[in-house]
Amino acid sequence: HGIHTSASVAWDFSVIDNYGTVMNSPNISSVIQEVVCRSGWASGNDVGLHWDENMGNIDRTQGWATWDSSSYTEPQLAIRYTAPGTITVTQSGGSTAVTEGGATDTYTVVLTEAPCSDVTVTVTGNSDVSVSPTSLTFTTGNWSTPQTVTVTGVNDSLDEDSEVHSVTHSVSSSDPSYNGMSVSSVSTTVTDNDTAAVTVTQSGGSTAVTEGGATDTYTVVLATQPTASVTVTI
Repeated sequence: HGIHTSASVAWDFSVIDNYGTVMNSPNISSVIQEVVCRSGWASGNDVGLHWDENMGNIDRTQGWATWDSSSYTEPQLAIRYTAPGTITVTQSGGSTAVTEGGATDTYTVVLTEAPCSDVTVTVTGNSDVSVSPTSLTFTTGNWSTPQTVTVTGVNDSLDEDSEVHSVTHSVSSSDPSYNGMSVSSVSTTVTDNDTAAVTVTQSGGSTAVTEGGATDTYTVVLATQPTASVTVTI
């Protein structure tokens, strides 16, 4: 009895002791989840399901159902298997686009199946896009609740035109089903807010000189940061 699960499921049999009848059980995922989350569980292990037949609160029969069971009194167990969970990324509006120093965008991340232990998704941007938060933690309690990531265009002084950058994800967990799982990256279009130009500013708003006398000045400056030296010939 020490190996029994704390989880159990009530099954209301509509037909009893009818040989050859197929009966679908209720959802027993909570029972199976507890088994596969136990320390030492490995893919390929055998599973046995135990039931108590209770009539009028009096236990009449106790038995085991297994895949190999074939006798009349022990029903054959058929298991419908659901593939391990995945991590889903959903972009708001179907795509992600931001403006440098302006509009941001969001997407959500969620697990499709309950984990055995905490799952941490690390979110990574780059020098052109920042993300918040940079880490998402999914537990056995909140795994089905989508968590939101906000993407922001990093405001710099470079004229880069519109570019596409990737926000990437990495996953760590003591649950082997999720640890190291591949998660889709998010392609983000960044609209630049800089325009390359040379700005000339006259002192006092105009330039006036006197022959052989008064001089005047103006300044020259670049509107954006260059990627190489710029020479202005006057």
